[in-house]
Amino acid sequence: MDLFSDRQVDQINDILIQQGVEYRELRYDLLDHVCCMVEDGLEQGEKFSISLENALQSFGIENFKLIQESTMSLLNQKLNKMKKAISIVGLIASLMVIMGVFIELIT
Repeated sequence: MDLFSDRQVDQINDILIQQGVEYRELRYDLLDHVCCMVEDGLEQGEKFSISLENALQSFGIENFKLIQESTMSLLNQKLNKMKKAISIVGLIASLMVIMGVFIELIT
């Protein structure tokens, strides 16, 4: 049996959007976490509104935007490291090709 409706899930998603969580994958993860917290409250007999409020307070509703900013920063750092590694590998491969051509010309 579902403890809450699709409309209530949409309500939680709307709250996340209102709090500035625009990155879809992160919003889905946060939605899952908040829904699990709400579900725990409902299983303990709380009303949906009370359980939702408790879940949002546990996260700290003002922290959703901060969570997104931190996540985006970490993703950008990883992307920059990957770009740098690919550049180095490309440079090494180019040098090896040039050396191979040069050695072929010598022999």
